[in-house]
Amino acid sequence: MTSPKDIFNDAWTRCDVLAIAYQHTSSRLTGVYRSEELLRAEWVARVSALDLYIHELISQCMLSIFSKKKSISKGYNKFMLPHHIVDSLRDKSIQDADAERIFNLEIRRQLSFKTYQLPKDIAEGIKFISNIELWNVVALHQGANQKTTQTTAEGIRKQLEAIVDRRNKIAHEGDMQPSLPRTPWPINHNQLCTVRDFIRALVESIDAVV
Repeated sequence: MTSPKDIFNDAWTRCDVLAIAYQHTSSRLTGVYRSEELLRAEWVARVSALDLYIHELISQCMLSIFSKKKSISKGYNKFMLPHHIVDSLRDKSIQDADAERIFNLEIRRQLSFKTYQLPKDIAEGIKFISNIELWNVVALHQGANQKTTQTTAEGIRKQLEAIVDRRNKIAHEGDMQPSLPRTPWPINHNQLCTVRDFIRALVESIDAVV
């Protein structure tokens, strides 16, 4: 099975296509092409890569717990399965591989209704597979010490919230300012560099600590 990190890396590389396209068009087609729209598309795609990674991490780790390859977390025990799935898993004639397939499909079906972008949602999702205090542990992994853990964790959460809020403005509001006349919020290459660095570092940390 392809690891969650490898799946993220594949999605991340696809995002790079937008970055390269922006570099090309912004330097060669100035005045005739609105290359900043590529930055908006890249912003949405980068956050989507994070969302995909968290979904895949939770799904694969829950399957590992089900297969008794990983320790059970408190949150795992709270995950609800429909009666028909439970009945199928209890069938004594079912093979282990079939049971794993049934469980895997069901958890992916349920998780498909969830979005893992905001800090609170990500932390709740990670509880299905781990007992760690996610943001504190991520803060420590990124260089915080015992005295600065709380403030660093809060800073990470707030930065992620700001990135996701802008993503939602782009995806759902045309990235338009509320004042009249309606004009797009400014966006530039440096902002995207910050988004890239933050999300990649976040995924590296989560992958290391979960």
